[in-house]
Amino acid sequence: MLKQPERYSARSKDNWQARLSRLLPHALLVLLLVVAANLLLRYLWVHPVRMSSKSMEPTIPAHSLFFVQEQSIDAVSHRQVVQVDHPLGGRLYCRVVAVEGETVELTNGNLFVAGKPFSISGVTSPQPIFPAGMSHRDNLSSALTIRPGFFFCLNDNRAYLNDSRTFGPFELRHITGRVRYHRWLGSKI
Repeated sequence: MLKQPERYSARSKDNWQARLSRLLPHALLVLLLVVAANLLLRYLWVHPVRMSSKSMEPTIPAHSLFFVQEQSIDAVSHRQVVQVDHPLGGRLYCRVVAVEGETVELTNGNLFVAGKPFSISGVTSPQPIFPAGMSHRDNLSSALTIRPGFFFCLNDNRAYLNDSRTFGPFELRHITGRVRYHRWLGSKI
């Protein structure tokens, strides 16, 4: 025998209200958690990126995972690793070595910032920090003063071309994020 559809009654109305009163607090909690997570991600917006090249070795080895905080940046400081919109498309990662108002000199592979040898990982120039045989990038014709709103950045692996030696100083508005954490090193960058 077929079951007859339940007709609307006061009893079914009570069941519906009881279920709703039990589910409503859970639904509100889930909604609150989703909104809070969304706000947190918008504030921190850190996402993983896999390094496709050797341009930042040894700091970030090729094919390793690191984390980028996506944000617009109106000021940078020395040694920050930033994500920049590449002039030819895509993104690149480089280390800030000079900021607006500073001079950059590159002579025979030696880097000087604000007239002082630039130190990299405890090694101080005038020991050459660029590979031999790259004379087109080993020398600037004269000291370069970084204009307001620009910065000069280099790859940690100097044999790679994707930095200010090739493209010149980058505008701050082209920074799309900061590299925050490197998984394999387990440390902040």
